Amino acid sequence: MNILFFTLLLFIVYTYIIYPLIIIFLSNTRIEREPASRETFQPYVSIVIAAKDEENNIQSRLMNLVNQTYPADKYEILIVSDGSVDNTNQYVLDYIKVLSDSIDIHPSIRLITLDKNSGKPTAINKGISCSGGDIVVFSDARQQFDNDAIEQLVSNFTDPRVGAVSGELFFRESLDSNVQMQMGLYWKYEKAIRRSEAIVSSVIGATGAIYAIRKELFEPINADTLLDDVLIPMSIVLKGYRVVFDDKARAYDIVSKSSTQEWRRKVRTLAGNWQLINLMPSLYSPFMNPVFIQFVSHKVFRTVIPFCLPIVFIMSFMLDGWFYELLALVQIVTYGAVLIAHYIESLRDNKLIGFAYFFIVMNLAAITGFWIWITGRCDSIWKPAYKEK
Repeated sequence: MNILFFTLLLFIVYTYIIYPLIIIFLSNTRIEREPASRETFQPYVSIVIAAKDEENNIQSRLMNLVNQTYPADKYEILIVSDGSVDNTNQYVLDYIKVLSDSIDIHPSIRLITLDKNSGKPTAINKGISCSGGDIVVFSDARQQFDNDAIEQLVSNFTDPRVGAVSGELFFRESLDSNVQMQMGLYWKYEKAIRRSEAIVSSVIGATGAIYAIRKELFEPINADTLLDDVLIPMSIVLKGYRVVFDDKARAYDIVSKSSTQEWRRKVRTLAGNWQLINLMPSLYSPFMNPVFIQFVSHKVFRTVIPFCLPIVFIMSFMLDGWFYELLALVQIVTYGAVLIAHYIESLRDNKLIGFAYFFIVMNLAAITGFWIWITGRCDSIWKPAYKEK
């Protein structure tokens, strides 16, 4: 029993501490090649935005994308309206009319409408099938780009080994968010891992708010796909290309306003990790996946740990010795504080309690995501991926 206990404990420590330290150390031993001058490589780019009832965001999003520093005649913007029933379509058409009356040079904007709400994966497939660019940039209607974001993304493709590029997402402060501090700490931790993975080999997935691919490498995705920003980049990795992380290509978003909102996002994401078993089983083969160790360490192990934590907790009481007694006490205090903080939100303002609360919520979301996947209900949670209310 002691062996099992320490095996599980080592597994948890490896996933959250040892693996990140190893990948960061390895990245520091590599020298990342700087891309060639962006002026020497300016392919035609298609920006694909899947939108569902985005009347509150769509015009500001278009304004942001029109003001990119990338040459206006070398990129297009495709808005795929997925069965929108509000004023999204009309607002896009109105903005196109405003631009058509302007004497300034501007990129082409096209509105593609789907008669019924078919989901983000279907909208992505449709948008790419209608696109004319050699490079496709993905984002949502909610975020905003730095003005040079497209330039920064595209410059990475001067390296023929690069098949996809993930930009960096920054969360703006939100006065009415009660998970801002915890999200900020977690996101810094996550970005450090992604940046290091990209230098060593490839980042595992991409940041959905801002990433780009070579169009020729795209394969249509299933209509019930939950994580397009993992499935699409990883399919490119399986073709022998790299997925890199560029922190100069920046997008901005608002932190989730509540733990409930963040819960829904995490459940969807973690259910999506399980769904990859069905959609792309080759990712789980060390003979087919060139970044198998990184993929398993970063994605798979985090979905398994929630099932290990209760076992470690129970075994702490079953085994004799001061170490087990101390560990049991630490767990009781931690879980107790998290339970109290669930009902008294102000306690989450404490950094230690707030981080512990966020960690437990994430692991509970992983269990919920597993249940959704194993019961075949993944198609019931992908539609809210456009936005969270």
